[in-house]
Amino acid sequence: MRLINTDTLMLREFTGSNVPPYAILSHTWDHDEVTFQEMNQLSLAELRQKKGRSFDKIETTCRLAQQHSPGLQWAWVDTCCIDKTSSAELTEAINSMFAWYSMSAVCYVYLFDLGSNPIGDAAQDTWLKHLAKCRWFLRGWTLQELIASPAIDFFNSDWVHQGTKMSLKKELAEITKIDETVLNNSSFLSEVSVAQRMSWAAHRKTTRIEDMAYCLLGIFNVQMPLLYGEAEKSFIRLQEEIIRETNDLSLFAWKVDWAEGLAQPYWGILASCPKYFADCSDIELWGDPMHNNECVWTSKGLRMTPVPDGGLSFGQRPTYLLSLQCHRRGKKYHLSIYLEQLGCDLYVRVKANTLRGDGDLSIRRSRIMYIRKTVSPLESSLLPISITHAVDFTAVINTLMTLESGCHYLDDEIINNEGYWDHQRSLWLMQGGRNGRCSLPFKPPLGSGTWKLWVNCDVYDSKPMAYFTILSEQGKPYRIDVFSPEDNLLVVRYPYVTDIKNALTVSVAGGIRDGQPVYVISINQVGAVETPRKKWTWRGTRTDG
Repeated sequence: MRLINTDTLMLREFTGSNVPPYAILSHTWDHDEVTFQEMNQLSLAELRQKKGRSFDKIETTCRLAQQHSPGLQWAWVDTCCIDKTSSAELTEAINSMFAWYSMSAVCYVYLFDLGSNPIGDAAQDTWLKHLAKCRWFLRGWTLQELIASPAIDFFNSDWVHQGTKMSLKKELAEITKIDETVLNNSSFLSEVSVAQRMSWAAHRKTTRIEDMAYCLLGIFNVQMPLLYGEAEKSFIRLQEEIIRETNDLSLFAWKVDWAEGLAQPYWGILASCPKYFADCSDIELWGDPMHNNECVWTSKGLRMTPVPDGGLSFGQRPTYLLSLQCHRRGKKYHLSIYLEQLGCDLYVRVKANTLRGDGDLSIRRSRIMYIRKTVSPLESSLLPISITHAVDFTAVINTLMTLESGCHYLDDEIINNEGYWDHQRSLWLMQGGRNGRCSLPFKPPLGSGTWKLWVNCDVYDSKPMAYFTILSEQGKPYRIDVFSPEDNLLVVRYPYVTDIKNALTVSVAGGIRDGQPVYVISINQVGAVETPRKKWTWRGTRTDG
């Protein structure tokens, strides 16, 4: 850490525990600030002549430090104490910035656009409005400087003292939406939800896009390398680091603007910038995040391992609801986001302009799931092809649920064992390809055991083939084969039953779902009309299924 001697205005470097007490300056940068090179190469007279007001900030900070009780011999100013031509030093400084402000004896905040604090209630109200409009409250870097510094003195454009962090605590909390408890002691940051901390930065700006992420490192107690040129990816990396340190799912409680949500139907689990957390200032944790779903980043997206109170619930078709284990202050319901399934345990966020709040969510799907990290507008327009060549069991399920004979499909069995099954759309997803095999288990109308209607999509030049597997009471599989692809029809009699009325017909036809080609499976009970024998085959020998 490099400090300024408040007597000589010379720079000196300190390391480890040898850093002496120091004052620190918090300000908004001008276009012509004093650099590390200029501080080393120019004389004091040259600095006063060439740098004017910028160097005056440094001199005044040193003078105030000397007047501090007890007097401080050292001061730190970000413009001239960091060699920004060294990427290694800049990375270390930015990752250490929160700690440096928290270790300061006093922080001087210079508000260049604030006039004097007038006398009288009416004038005081006007002054407070001017205070709230100061540029210092709109910049990204000053957020952590406000929170980290244990003692702050505020000065106006003429360096007239305006108050302290403690004396202005109520006003600061109102302007920044930061809880007074955190302003009193930054160690309480960990008790505040990630979403609420993000909301503090929602309306702040930085000159470099990447700095909007880098200025928040201390707020979330994470470190990461600086990669200027990566633009919005820096904020994605920040969120990745946050979820590596905590299972606080409120990180996903962001919302896009209503129009944006309508224009782009599919989104990733991560926000592209802090502005989407603007509505999160009242979001609080439901309990200890360590008991939430385990989250791990993979090449497939965010892998979530559900816990008893986690997982997916059924939303309005075709969506699922993921509980974020957080709530709005004063409300008793969990907040959830909407997801839609793309493939085997793979999901994306939909309705990103909405957060759902429910009093009771019935957890139905508890498998490990993967959620896409990000989705670009172009990718969003292409994602509907994920259901291409899916097998549509909607007609089958509707028929089974209405048969008087009592057939019903075993939805729980599908959900617990098959990640390709999209319950909300009654689709078996084929990952957009033509080849694959799927099955729908159900209870037959007569007899015991479980039947499975299988559909193969990898033979006969990609024309689907259907057949049944019957599991007896002992779980031993039998097979009833197959239907002719030319006729696209399968007729099966129930085992041990010879009455033609107790047979089922299964048909396979091409169809369109959400604008994509799918295989539509239909099933019906045969009526009184005799069905030709060539349409079905019974194999009495036991097979491997």
